[in-house]
Amino acid sequence: MTLHRIIQVDLKFPSRPVVSSAAKDLITQMLVKDSSQRLPLKKLLEHPWIVQNADPSGVYRG
Repeated sequence: MTLHRIIQVDLKFPSRPVVSSAAKDLITQMLVKDSSQRLPLKKLLEHPWIVQNADPSGVYRG
């Protein structure tokens, strides 16, 4: 069942812990099966969740 969900990119977020809508958006865009449609690295680094939660030094601020 897990393998089937991975192959189908059947992504569901649990109710706990709470995942922000920005984090869900980022994860969803990163897990697109078709690599030509997946969020490119440059856009990933500009994503609002990354901008809000990443320190320019590379240290996670979560």
